[in-house]
Amino acid sequence: MTLLLLSRLNIVLDGRIGQRRTRALPSGNDDWPAFLRLTAVVVVRSILFFGLSSFLALYFIRQLGASP
Repeated sequence: MTLLLLSRLNIVLDGRIGQRRTRALPSGNDDWPAFLRLTAVVVVRSILFFGLSSFLALYFIRQLGASP
């Protein structure tokens, strides 16, 4: 499979032999406020998930007598 992929990779990425693809860089502006909001949401979600997972495990061990 590796040999097949390596032999066909240039055709897949660049198109047929003899055809040149024009390379265009994406245009646009960075949206830092949206990125920071998304980052904050991911961090808060991770903290809440970790805290809730830890709390539930400790609750089951202490209150319900589950084995550690």
